[in-house]
Amino acid sequence: MVCAAALAVLDEIEDRKLLENCRERSGQLRTGLELLPGVVDVRGRGLLLAAVVDSDRAAAVADAAREFGLIVNAVRPNAVRFAPPLTISAEEIEEAVERFGLALEAGW
Repeated sequence: MVCAAALAVLDEIEDRKLLENCRERSGQLRTGLELLPGVVDVRGRGLLLAAVVDSDRAAAVADAAREFGLIVNAVRPNAVRFAPPLTISAEEIEEAVERFGLALEAGW
């Protein structure tokens, strides 16, 4: 039973091209974050990325992001982590980057 479930998950990942989507959306998210004022670096791999901000204000930025409907978390005083689902769309990435930009402005 467990093996059948695992095989079904692998089939779903392949059929929905989730790994390809992950690669594409990861690049999109990384590029979008790197272009935001206040972001000095983007770390991580795949869709598990952290935006390193220009000062120790990650907690304030994460709080502001929640106000804009974006769930992220401050993993260090200067780093905010993103962990979107593998099924995220290009439009959703654009919206997340936009909302994070607003949070950066508000999180001073």
